[in-house]
Amino acid sequence: MTPELQELLRQIDAIKADGHAVCAGLSESQFNWRPGEGRWSIAECLVHLNVTVARTLPAFDTAI
Repeated sequence: MTPELQELLRQIDAIKADGHAVCAGLSESQFNWRPGEGRWSIAECLVHLNVTVARTLPAFDTAI
């Protein structure tokens, strides 16, 4: 594995840890709370990020 790939994997692990830290201790209500009309909850933001990555990575794989 190249150093660059190792660094990217380390960054992904750090991002996952940050996501868990943000959500740690939140109730389901807090996790799903929307700060206003048309604004997203923490849960919706995380779902959006996961869906975006899941749809984008196959295109990267194909391009590579």
